[in-house]
Amino acid sequence: MTKETTMTDAAKFQNALRIMNSLDEIETVLPPHKRGYFHANPMLASIRMDAETWAKVYALIEARQ
Repeated sequence: MTKETTMTDAAKFQNALRIMNSLDEIETVLPPHKRGYFHANPMLASIRMDAETWAKVYALIEARQ
């Protein structure tokens, strides 16, 4: 792995985190009672999601990248 590849991967991951923190499209995936929790702490909410829900959230993040 070259330094350029590592920086590109790191920048892409950082961008994904930024997107996750401002993901208004979450309303298409989560029911209303879970949206507030996601917006308050998207990292923890994502870690606790089941695999199917996380795959949908991840697809939203990828679509914005």
